[in-house]
Amino acid sequence: MKVKAASLKKVGDVSTTIAGGVLGAAASRGAAGLIPGGVLVKGALAALAIYGAASISGTDAGADLAKGALFGVALEQGGEVIIDAIQPLVAPILEGETSTLKEFGKRAFGLAGGYEYPATEYIQPRRPVEQLGNPYHRGNQGHSTLMFG
Repeated sequence: MKVKAASLKKVGDVSTTIAGGVLGAAASRGAAGLIPGGVLVKGALAALAIYGAASISGTDAGADLAKGALFGVALEQGGEVIIDAIQPLVAPILEGETSTLKEFGKRAFGLAGGYEYPATEYIQPRRPVEQLGNPYHRGNQGHSTLMFG
């Protein structure tokens, strides 16, 4: 493998492929959610995407975009199949006292749970008079005025 400075054309080609990959992954996530069948459907989508990407011969922007989209489908759906297969094996190892490595493993294998909201005692509500859009906002005169826009 040789590494050398990339030309602007090469950067553009790779950017097109990556953009196609992001779009393909998002579209396949939506499609797989609508089609019943679980792991079998995801595996079939990944296999078809790999075959489709291998079948495209061309170097123009359309071919790069199509290959990227199929790469995205294969990565998204194939990754889901692998994660679904590994989760039951990894879950018992990651239980117990939390460490940075265990937290990394939980996040990597989809076992970390959802977003944790900040504690509400740290959120300070503003007084209604200070909020924008309040029709009884105090003006410069020092008395309440009703403002209608």
